[in-house]
Amino acid sequence: MSKLQTLRSQRWLARDDFRSFNYRSRVMQMGYDPKDWEGKPVIAILNNWNDYAAAGLGPVRAAQRFRRAAEAALQHW
Repeated sequence: MSKLQTLRSQRWLARDDFRSFNYRSRVMQMGYDPKDWEGKPVIAILNNWNDYAAAGLGPVRAAQRFRRAAEAALQHW
């Protein structure tokens, strides 16, 4: 199995079926083009922190560091 076939994001987005069509549609609704995910791992960072209830700033900073590290890693992909 090739490296791309082992990526979960490629299994979700690259297949030619109705479910993958829905996934691609949602990603494109967020403003991404196929060139943004084709051949690359897709990494989602979820955090429920907001400006109105700023408790738990530690996880926010950790998520920001992780995002910077993930973006740096994708530059070499």
